[in-house]
Amino acid sequence: MSDVDKKESIVISCAMLMDELKSVYRKTNSKLPVIWIQRGMHNSPENLKQTLQRLINENQDKKAILLTFGLCGNSTSGIVSDNTKLVIPRFHDCIHQLLLDNYGGWDHFPNKDRVTVGHYYLTRGWILDREGIYQQAQFILKKYGENMGEEMLKDLYGGYSGIDVIDTGAYPLKTVSEYAKKCGDLLKKDVKIIPGSTVILEKLITGNWDKDFIVLQPRETLTRNHFDEKY
Repeated sequence: MSDVDKKESIVISCAMLMDELKSVYRKTNSKLPVIWIQRGMHNSPENLKQTLQRLINENQDKKAILLTFGLCGNSTSGIVSDNTKLVIPRFHDCIHQLLLDNYGGWDHFPNKDRVTVGHYYLTRGWILDREGIYQQAQFILKKYGENMGEEMLKDLYGGYSGIDVIDTGAYPLKTVSEYAKKCGDLLKKDVKIIPGSTVILEKLITGNWDKDFIVLQPRETLTRNHFDEKY
């Protein structure tokens, strides 16, 4: 595994990516230990940053700490590890890394054209909590009534033109596509299924840390600029 022994590395992952990471573990027979961070913490970037930094500090006996996060609303900007390498995918949002095809990474992602402005992306991990788009919409309609609730939903989701289900191959597609259809019907949005990939997660845990990744040396602080570097 690159220049780091597998026994000397640990993964810190958002539970939003649990299906995909478990799929990669089965495919690669990986034995790397994983620390899961609860879904939904990305809604509070400062809390997420504090949690990540605490977990990094608690695992300084490792040689490398692998994160499945992206920049995620600046929640990872400013994190640092005193004694270990930090490795993180070079994507602004963790869900963007699932949009790549199976044969390429950053070079096959010109102008981030797989990320369509105005599209709301879903995987199974993004529909499980009360913050899920359908659960949130139902809560708003119940609390504020149909008229006011619909106006609030327009404010929240009016900027989205479509809902895309990312087929990563890591979860039953039927459940998520049915959920997305309910959201589309409720919010009057087009719904489609698009191909996805777990290639970035696979490269992360197998040590193929190419230019799709930021590899920080001990005491090197992660910044937003690391995600914007051009090659």
